[in-house]
Amino acid sequence: KQFDELLFTSLEEDKKALLAHCHQMLNTMEEFVCDGRMEKCFRWLGFIQGCLCCAGIYTLNELKNHSRPDGQK
Repeated sequence: KQFDELLFTSLEEDKKALLAHCHQMLNTMEEFVCDGRMEKCFRWLGFIQGCLCCAGIYTLNELKNHSRPDGQK
């Protein structure tokens, strides 16, 4: 399903549906990388990171540190 087609009924249901949608996006992103569509891949990555932050799974600082070299964390 497309994100705007998801029907949310409760906070936990919202979170579960949102994360399932993000998981599906990751599978498609692999195809984007193989096809050299990196700009779209980066936009989708940003969307997924925003969802992970809003769902309370990671803080913004934790997400920033995921892509930093070890010496800069």
